[in-house]
Amino acid sequence: RDALSPRFSRIPAPRGTRLLYQDQPAVFHLPLIFFCRQLFFFQRVFQSRRGGLCASFVMADLGAVAEYARAASQKYAASHRRISTLARSAADKVADALRRAEQEDATDEMRKAALKEVHDFFTSSKLRDNISKAQRDAHAHVSKLGKVIDKHLDTGAPRLAHRSLTLDRKQIFRVISSHLLRTGRLRLAERIAKDTGLSEEMTGHLDGFVSLNAVLDALDSGNTAPALDWVGDRYETMSAAERSLAFSLHRLKYLEFVRAGTASDAIAYAKAHFPAFQTSHYKEIKALLGCLVFLKHPEVSPYKELFANELWNDAKAQFSQLACMKLGLPPESLLQLCVSAGCKAIPPLLKYISIRTDADNNVLEEEQLPVEVPLGKDFVFQSVFVCPITREQCTVENPPTMLPCGHAISHAAVASLTSSRDRFKCPYCPSECHLRDCVTLKL
Repeated sequence: RDALSPRFSRIPAPRGTRLLYQDQPAVFHLPLIFFCRQLFFFQRVFQSRRGGLCASFVMADLGAVAEYARAASQKYAASHRRISTLARSAADKVADALRRAEQEDATDEMRKAALKEVHDFFTSSKLRDNISKAQRDAHAHVSKLGKVIDKHLDTGAPRLAHRSLTLDRKQIFRVISSHLLRTGRLRLAERIAKDTGLSEEMTGHLDGFVSLNAVLDALDSGNTAPALDWVGDRYETMSAAERSLAFSLHRLKYLEFVRAGTASDAIAYAKAHFPAFQTSHYKEIKALLGCLVFLKHPEVSPYKELFANELWNDAKAQFSQLACMKLGLPPESLLQLCVSAGCKAIPPLLKYISIRTDADNNVLEEEQLPVEVPLGKDFVFQSVFVCPITREQCTVENPPTMLPCGHAISHAAVASLTSSRDRFKCPYCPSECHLRDCVTLKL
């Protein structure tokens, strides 16, 4: 928990588990309660992160287990209430018999009658059988929880470990420390950097992240002033990303006036700050001015999406990326990107190892993955070229080659066309090409 953002450090117990605290000793159900809390904690962490990390297979498995854990805790609590009701009725019956038997004018016949009445009650109500059945029902749901966990979360992922891979430990700790700085765990990041010999590298970034997290904390509390001071007001010299962030912050400040119902202040603020963005954000400005018509109830107006928390989250994400770029760091956490890519890569690899016959061998011992892993456009950070002839992605050993006519194919495809002679015909047009006229492309 210490490695995550403070906003994820306190997760309330899920619905259904609080009944266990109220109706029975909490320590008896601590494993089930703790497991439910952990599941909901990881669910919220996944939902709060990048779409890659929130991979569909992870959320589906966690969701199934969490749903069963919630249902099991509720059924366990219902069974315990049933047992408590039966036991309470039996205790009341025995207490009533004792009260009558201990009266001063009670005779032996009256005492025997009271005892027989208690015996008949236990015999007719089948109290022992009913309590045993309720206990079996309660434990049946809890005992199946382990099977549900094994079914959904026992993926055999250890077989995907690349045991022969040699990693740069210093680089790994550098990535971890950078991630901790981004999430506000400054002291922990500083301690790791000190223990791994990265103190000098982190010193230059530490002050920047201190101010960065101060601005993010202010945005969390609804204060845009520190972020606006950081951006400045020299719009003519700003980059496109800086102008977009500045507009997002001014939009949030304007919406504060609208939410407060002060139309005059909102109009004055719009006149002072929106003209600088009328070229690049004209449609957004029209929507912002249009919401003044629904000043009394803006949350239920056609412009209600302007008052959602997504605008604040987008502004914080924009500010974080831009601030990291100013510090000379990648706009997103490298550790988060690696984990996100790993989450997306695991399902096809698990499917691959499930149909392999040589299951004893590790599937990641080779330098290249055995199956294609589509990660999506969010994980593409450089240009790639796929040869239209071989249908393979070009590499450093097999670079793309441009023909004299302008078409491009891979070096391997050119080699196959020129296996017997230096002159060949372009696969896509009738142009004649010579090997000496081909140019290697560097992307």
